[in-house]
Amino acid sequence: MEIPPEIAFRNVDSTPELKERILGEIEKLETVYDRIVTCRVTIEEAVSRNSGQVYHVRLEVSVPNGQVLVNREPSDDPESHDLGQAITQAFDRAWRKLRELKERQRGRPPARELHPDPGGISPEAHGGS
Repeated sequence: MEIPPEIAFRNVDSTPELKERILGEIEKLETVYDRIVTCRVTIEEAVSRNSGQVYHVRLEVSVPNGQVLVNREPSDDPESHDLGQAITQAFDRAWRKLRELKERQRGRPPARELHPDPGGISPEAHGGS
């Protein structure tokens, strides 16, 4: 990464373990796109009227000629109450978006845009073309 990552915590205690976890997730992003320029991570604890404490995770990843934004909003889902799960979900989403961006930049359609034959059998296997 060209610029060290920026990690901000709002209403969440910044612990060395939490920072290491986030840095490890950023390293995983670099395995999919090795030319990341900047990465900003914001972890925020919010209070939901219905379910108490929930976590909001925002990621901004800049690469040459592109940017990936992930805004994992808290919900009433029980997983929103677990900080580790919230971080994992946000970084998984960023990983997929970076992979798709990289494929688009290479001129290939992202994997999710490819539609294989529903039965997994190609027309050639049926004698068709």
